[in-house]
Amino acid sequence: MKKKLCQECHTILIGRSDKKFCDTYCKTAFHNKNYRNNHEKIRYINDQLKKNRQILKVLSDAGIAETQRIKLLNAGFQFQYITHQSTASNKFDVRFCYEFGYMETLNGQVIILYDSNPGIDYADKLKLSFN
Repeated sequence: MKKKLCQECHTILIGRSDKKFCDTYCKTAFHNKNYRNNHEKIRYINDQLKKNRQILKVLSDAGIAETQRIKLLNAGFQFQYITHQSTASNKFDVRFCYEFGYMETLNGQVIILYDSNPGIDYADKLKLSFN
């Protein structure tokens, strides 16, 4: 009969024929390592979304409603990571990191917005004239 080994520490298993791990520590370590490897990209994206939100929040809390794109980039903001977006009636895209949004203007400025009621489409609330 072939001896089975623990999937984590590779020691010889004693007991049931369908046993895969020698103890709960090895079982937990194996599954945690597998989960961590499979979800590394998701964790990175979530961390970046939180960072983008925090940057927008700090600027918004400081009363800054408009800034330059380069300043956001220098702060570590990554424009490719957003939670959702809307298109306002003025054809500008409003991109969001959770409840904080931004619009990029044609001259390289970024207008920071706060959506106090994220259940309603922000584009419908944004009847501003940025023509």
